[in-house]
Amino acid sequence: MSIKPLDRNTELEKKIVNCCKFHGGKPELLHGFEYYVPKSNIKVVVPHKFLISVKNVKMIVVIGLDMNLYLYDYNHPITITLLAKLLDKVRGKL
Repeated sequence: MSIKPLDRNTELEKKIVNCCKFHGGKPELLHGFEYYVPKSNIKVVVPHKFLISVKNVKMIVVIGLDMNLYLYDYNHPITITLLAKLLDKVRGKL
């Protein structure tokens, strides 16, 4: 099996970390990777993810291969602005 790390977008990662700092979240980055199964045409891609903790609530923000943000899975796109509002709401500020 061949494992290769995915390219990182450090600018987007900094935006998420700063958003968490200013809105009371604690981010933890899980680096993404892709691996190939030898002698087949199968490739599995695991995207970069942020585990964000606010109080007793944990959120997963996925950084897609298209460098867009998604909440929990690819069915819920989210922006940095919406993430900030969500963090405030969970924290009880709104």
